[in-house]
Amino acid sequence: MLLVDDHYIFENENLEVTLARHDFDKTIVRLEVNGYRILFEPTKKKKQQISIDGDLWPGIKQRITHYDLRFILGIQFGYVLDEVLEKYESQDEIFEVSVQSGTVQYGNQWAVTHCNREGRNAIKVDLKKLYEGTPYEEIEHWKSFAIHPEKIDYSDKSIAYKSQLLVRKYMLFARILSDLLSRIVPFDIDPESLVSFDQSSLDNYTIYDHEVVKPITHHVSYTEFSRNDFLIRCKNLSRFINEGIDGGIRTYRKCGEKLGLYEIAEKKWGSLKLLDLILNYLMVSHVEGFHPRRDQALVIEALKKKNQLQIIPTLFALNDLRQLDAHRKDEFNSIFNHNLERFGIHPNSIGNNYSEAINIVYDKLRDTFSDLNMALNQWYDFD
Repeated sequence: MLLVDDHYIFENENLEVTLARHDFDKTIVRLEVNGYRILFEPTKKKKQQISIDGDLWPGIKQRITHYDLRFILGIQFGYVLDEVLEKYESQDEIFEVSVQSGTVQYGNQWAVTHCNREGRNAIKVDLKKLYEGTPYEEIEHWKSFAIHPEKIDYSDKSIAYKSQLLVRKYMLFARILSDLLSRIVPFDIDPESLVSFDQSSLDNYTIYDHEVVKPITHHVSYTEFSRNDFLIRCKNLSRFINEGIDGGIRTYRKCGEKLGLYEIAEKKWGSLKLLDLILNYLMVSHVEGFHPRRDQALVIEALKKKNQLQIIPTLFALNDLRQLDAHRKDEFNSIFNHNLERFGIHPNSIGNNYSEAINIVYDKLRDTFSDLNMALNQWYDFD
């Protein structure tokens, strides 16, 4: 039954029924029902709180609380395995991890700062900064990787450190080679035309934010690093080094043409083979006392007579490891072991943990570019 004003409303705790005539046609009645039913009672998640008794950190006698760190204790450092970073490195589109120090930042919300890498496997963290504004679950995460300072392995450097050294040697190689070739061929060559990375990014450290560079700086677990982990890391190294060189293929081809190297090289050769031949050209001209610009014909003739050396075998080995998936299964192990040996790694000495093997790969690649840079400086000595 409608009220006089043609409007009727019925309400109870969780239901409302409205009955009303249409504004323009009184013969039409509109029925509207609104209501709800609670299916599940919402439960508020309790925020975890740091124990008022404080936390125990290996190597520190008393328990640690934020209050003590702020008002009573002096500077206190905790030590954690660098495996703490795996959580953040696997989400590098969200978290920013410093390759230099191991600090972690989550946008403008929180950060674990005042860190330093220690030895090959640890990070030293200022506990006051860790407990200052960092969510409790993140503090618990860091604490779960805490170690006593005596457990730090100082026998070698961390992969993060080795990756930085490798990047610097690689970029320096591009600088020296571009300068040397610019003195020989009739056109200027800049480093970016030999490897596809901006040299200024090395100076301001932004190169470590590059999507190709980040993966080679990630930590290596020394307790568990499988053959598959090893191959993935080799592929990442190849993406940085070999594919960076691939970006300079046009310049290598142009240099090859101007130096007359296509009397030896084939048109289908890729960047690694061309680079290796160019390095052979520079080496032979230096050893034989030929001028690399004026005596091109003599250098080419000497190259034809001599067996060409493979000056960059580690880069060829890295490339072969990257392409292992393209080979038949029955060839996999033999090719894999052969390329390990090219890095000076004895396959039978590895077992199931490839952490030492990947460290050797980093060291050998660094040595490759260190040796090349020293050689290029010697080959630079001509009028």
